[in-house]
Amino acid sequence: MNFFYLCHGPREGDPNDIHTLETIYFPKLLQILSIMSELEIRLLTLHLWLDPRFVLEETIVYKIGFLKRLTERASGSGITVCLENLSEKADQLAEVFAAVPRLNLTLDLGHAELLSKENTSFGFLAHCPDRIRHIHMHDNHGGTSPGDDLHLPPGEGKIDFQKIFQKLHAVHYRGTITLELRPGQIESSLGYVKSLVYPTTYEEDEST
Repeated sequence: MNFFYLCHGPREGDPNDIHTLETIYFPKLLQILSIMSELEIRLLTLHLWLDPRFVLEETIVYKIGFLKRLTERASGSGITVCLENLSEKADQLAEVFAAVPRLNLTLDLGHAELLSKENTSFGFLAHCPDRIRHIHMHDNHGGTSPGDDLHLPPGEGKIDFQKIFQKLHAVHYRGTITLELRPGQIESSLGYVKSLVYPTTYEEDEST
């Protein structure tokens, strides 16, 4: 087994407070990059909200520059920086990925079910599959508020994981997946998750 650590950065705080982002959040992430290098952790996921429905245009411009600086610093240490989708859609992040070539994506399948008629994972898988380096997996019933981000075990909500994983297999995704669940919920979810990740193996087991 090849065990290794992944890092999830802290929350950004007020998504429109440029001063705090620059004087507190950015230095904090630089410190995290330094610690990651010491521990040989090679992937950082961070929250940096970029949805134009909620984040000011001038703040989005600043955040693109923020991500350019951060990814440049990280690349010198061999660390992959991944932006986690919150409520953004693929077309809303297209400009960001175009402007920040070293930036990658942690695709959160639960967040993708919120504030959208269709799970936005399909848009990311269609338009930027090469940027997806990590996946966060959990379930919910959809909704329009932070309280709807329930982090249920996969299969206990409405997310169509079968269809999403069909698309993941179609784009030959070979990255890592984190089950974002309470510790006691992880083991009971592993069988279902493995059947999605390795469908052929499970189909053969069921037929024997």
